[in-house]
Formats: sequence, C-alpha cells, structure tokens
Amino acid sequence: MSRTPGCAEVRPTRRFTTRHIARFILLALYTGTRLDAVLGASFVKTPGMGWIDLEKGIFHRLREGKTETNKRQPPARIPDRLLHHLRRWHRLGISKRAVIEWNGKPITTSVKTGFGRVVREAGLDKHVTPHTLRYTAATWLMNAGHDAYQVSGFLGMSPKILDSTYAKHHPDYQREMKGAFGRTRVSK
Repeated sequence: MSRTPGCAEVRPTRRFTTRHIARFILLALYTGTRLDAVLGASFVKTPGMGWIDLEKGIFHRLREGKTETNKRQPPARIPDRLLHHLRRWHRLGISKRAVIEWNGKPITTSVKTGFGRVVREAGLDKHVTPHTLRYTAATWLMNAGHDAYQVSGFLGMSPKILDSTYAKHHPDYQREMKGAFGRTRVSK
C-alpha cells in the first residue's frame, strides 16, 4: 500500500465504518425520502422526529410538532423488503433511538462524508448525492408502470413535478403517438 507524504498510513481494520450509510441508502431509496427526513427518523414517536411504525409499516416522515412546508412529507407505506430490514435493525438493537446511527448516536444533520466515501469507492460519478436516491426511486416507480398519482403521493411530490420530470420513464409514455404518422386522418 503506498503512502502519501505527510499522511498517516491507511491500514485495513475489521470495523464496518459505512454500515450506517447502507441503512441510509436503503431507507432513502426504497421510500424516495429526502435526506433530512431519513436522518430525522426514529422507531418511536418522539417530539421533533419523524417515526417509523413497525407494526403498521408506515413511515411518518414529517417530524412530530412540525408544520408541513412545500417539501411535502406525507406518511408512506414501507415496502415489505425494507420493512423486514427495519424490524431486524430494531430487534437487534442496531438502531436504538434513531434509524440512522453511528456508534450508538443518531446522525441528525449530514451523511456527506460517509456517502461521499461510498460513492468514490463504488466508482460512481462525483455528482451522485443523497438526493440522487430520491430521483432513482421516482424513476424506478415510473419505469415499472405504476400510476403517476399513486407515485406522486408516495414520494410526497406534486403530480405536476412528477409528470414534468419523470413521465418519460413510464412505459406508456407517448404510446398513442407510436403509430400516429402511419394513419390517415379522418375528415368530418
């Protein structure tokens, strides 16, 4: 392993320093939730935090006591694949107070350092940010052919934004135009 002058040598350890980032990615990606709402999520109803109802499988994204802004954060049903992970994390004590914790303490403001490290190590474009996970969720849902009204409600974005940004990913996008130029026009 080479060493940069003036820097400490990097040695592999048995510590798993990015597991909290993996939990962040799963929650953000499978719910299409913004960074601040993911970091503000708890497993119990707590003032100032959103919470995950593990029994009903609902992510209450809006922090308790806060009023809704233009960045809508409606409750969202948690996909079964993710709900299984969340229940396991809680049961095993991996996440005690907040869903995203590092060394037993909630991460409440940023995952920028850890997320950036994961992006670099994965060889992804440097412009990949936590918000990219929200874009990916919207694209996947539209690509799968889900109803735009349902998708916009799940993601907490207006149908107008969903239509203007993600409609092109829906398999039915412009379907009626496919053969439009091969038909003759019917006159009345």
